[in-house]
Amino acid sequence: MKRVSAKTGIVLIMCLVLLTGCISSDNTDTTGSNQPAASEKEATTEIVLTAECFNSITAGSVLSITTIGSGTVAEPSVIVSPHRLKLCGNSSQLTGLSGGVYSVNAAYSGTDGTVTLAEGEQTTTYTLSSDDADVLKTYGLAVLGYGVTVTKIINPAASSDTYTEGVTVDTVDSSKEYFAKNLSSGWNLGNYLDSYGSTGTYSNTGYSSFLNWCGAEASKELFAGVKNAGFDFVRIPVTWMNHIGFAPSYAINSSWMSYVKNVVDMALAEGLVVVINMHHDGADTGHWLDISKADNSDADFVSQTAEFTALWSQIANEFKNYGSNLMFESFNELQDGKWGWGANKTDGGVQYEIINKWNQAFVTTVRATGSNNQYRYLALNGYSADPDLTAGYLTIPYDASPDNVKRSIISFHYYQPTDFGIEAAVHKWGSDYGGVTSGCSTWGQEKYLIQTFDKVYDAFSDYAIYIGEYGATYQGAAYADYQRYYDEFLAHYAYSKGMIPVAWDNNALSSSGGKECFGLLDRSTGSIRSQYSSILVGIKRATSSTYDISSITDPAQN
Repeated sequence: MKRVSAKTGIVLIMCLVLLTGCISSDNTDTTGSNQPAASEKEATTEIVLTAECFNSITAGSVLSITTIGSGTVAEPSVIVSPHRLKLCGNSSQLTGLSGGVYSVNAAYSGTDGTVTLAEGEQTTTYTLSSDDADVLKTYGLAVLGYGVTVTKIINPAASSDTYTEGVTVDTVDSSKEYFAKNLSSGWNLGNYLDSYGSTGTYSNTGYSSFLNWCGAEASKELFAGVKNAGFDFVRIPVTWMNHIGFAPSYAINSSWMSYVKNVVDMALAEGLVVVINMHHDGADTGHWLDISKADNSDADFVSQTAEFTALWSQIANEFKNYGSNLMFESFNELQDGKWGWGANKTDGGVQYEIINKWNQAFVTTVRATGSNNQYRYLALNGYSADPDLTAGYLTIPYDASPDNVKRSIISFHYYQPTDFGIEAAVHKWGSDYGGVTSGCSTWGQEKYLIQTFDKVYDAFSDYAIYIGEYGATYQGAAYADYQRYYDEFLAHYAYSKGMIPVAWDNNALSSSGGKECFGLLDRSTGSIRSQYSSILVGIKRATSSTYDISSITDPAQN
């Protein structure tokens, strides 16, 4: 969701780094070919694991990379051949690892530092030399793929053990089982950690309070109020782009990471389950994670994927010892600026496949950091977080989580019809079942909601599903009961399907209401704002008891 106040956005300009070919390796060239030097520009994917993931790596350790065949950005359905990999230190030169030994199903080329795979779908191993171990400790790992997608990385420096000191890790339940046992209703800490400013593309400055759009700090009292209001799940949107360094490491500012971690810890301490994400980095075009540019070429896609995985590598590593009550969400509302009505309608599936590849890169990266991230529940967004496009085009990634347990979660957003839900251009809702005979939008009423939710549920019935954002903007006391009816109807139908509704709260409110007024709770005290008291009662009733949806009280007419 976008913020309310108008501020100047950041146009993030990716730093172009001159990338040279790899140096020769001590491995024998078994291909007999004279290929040109392989560079990042020729790759079709890149996964980065940053240096902190390799603190304990040693010579003789074995890296394991599992791949499947894949296509280019322009032709995602046409599998590229031959299938190749290149393992590099994540430096600006992308120098290939050297002196180690590849598995027999990977033929090394001394000319360009790549290995040609026997099959696109295979597991390739590499035994590290002493020099390789030093490179990974210093720079981290970049895995370049040519005609392959990386679905699993086993990093021998990552712990394969579960960390249980002071935390609980669910190693058995699927996401759907975990949600059914633990969750009913959620709330968004919006316009807070997702705030960003215009102080520079890579202003490595940590958190600045003047960038806080909601104007209030998170506190123990706030999260206690969230719990008292009937919520058990908190989505904490986070924007990282004002707090990261330059390529190729994209180091997250340590002060910002500590700030995010402190907010997460406060929410967990109140007994809430938390999900954090990557929010405005990609939700708005013009920032660094920009699908409207990633679809231009493989080079554009790969450079963004490298940054995306470098950030998730750091985030996942920082939280790797947290329990199952912390989840990750890949990104937020990625689209090309047309909100599902742009190039995705005419590009033959190019942008949908980019979304799927980024979700795969997210899962692959998080799992590779080990410890409790092996079992972490991971939430996936479809295109624009749109329910129809999610149901129609989202592909569940390959997941290296143990025991083949389904630990993915599906997320979508719902404000339909947006002229009522967001814009406040229409004041009433409920023409199908609520007895509202006039003043409603011509679409998006109760039947539409039911059909839409059913479509998502039917597509992903084996997985947990949450509506990551929903709500109807406050439009003043005269129309508040239409908002109550909308929120209660949505929340109860979601609840009846086993979906978790997560209300959007951006701390915005005016006495007369208007566009994007979703300030449910007072951020200073955690108390329910009086304007929203009946609405919060309706949401709590909707997600804590079983009753026929037809028995929801019709909105008071005016």
